[in-house]
Amino acid sequence: FAAVPQQTRHARRLYIGHLPPNVTEAELHSFFRQAIEQALVAKPTDDEDPILSVYINHERRFCFLEFRTVEMATACLALDGINIHGKGKVKVKRPNDYNPAMAPKVHPSAIPQLDVSKLGIISGTVEDGPNKVFIGGLHYHLTEDQVLELLQAFGKVKAFHLVKNEPDSLTSKGYCFVEYADPSVTPVAVIGLNGMDLGGGKQLTARVAGERTATMATSAAAPA
Repeated sequence: FAAVPQQTRHARRLYIGHLPPNVTEAELHSFFRQAIEQALVAKPTDDEDPILSVYINHERRFCFLEFRTVEMATACLALDGINIHGKGKVKVKRPNDYNPAMAPKVHPSAIPQLDVSKLGIISGTVEDGPNKVFIGGLHYHLTEDQVLELLQAFGKVKAFHLVKNEPDSLTSKGYCFVEYADPSVTPVAVIGLNGMDLGGGKQLTARVAGERTATMATSAAAPA
């Protein structure tokens, strides 16, 4: 293949953490290549492998995926939370040596679009917007899976973040953010979840995340 510039390597690599034990480099290469092919919205005209290499640190259960292009590496940040062969979800992020100031400038239109919902991924980042829902009043000991089960009763979840003091904490802060795949579900879920009795004196609060701040800003601006 054509020479790939060494100076862009930091921008073409991604860190994959929390790997399942005993996974091989060939297995990971194949898994991520298939995931990319399945999720790509616009199918490539060539059959070129987007992944150049895989390096695994078995002891610390992480790997580096090196991609052919900066654009594909950027797109694949969306694979965060993908479940590898049902053995567990992995963390996908930029490596520590990534330097945004040194990275080639990439126009958003050049980044391949991945539809990660085809891979069953629920994003861990809930973007700000009209469909970002805040839910408070959760029991601190509820796990992410338990909270998701409750939320999925209203529809398919696109993004979800249970807020914790530390990412590995067993308990949460008692609130989360969620975005549904279908925006029309948002108002229905808010009505259904708000005031829901969870027992033990806990009652849920649910609202579109921007609403309280918008109301407060409006009332603050109103003449006395």
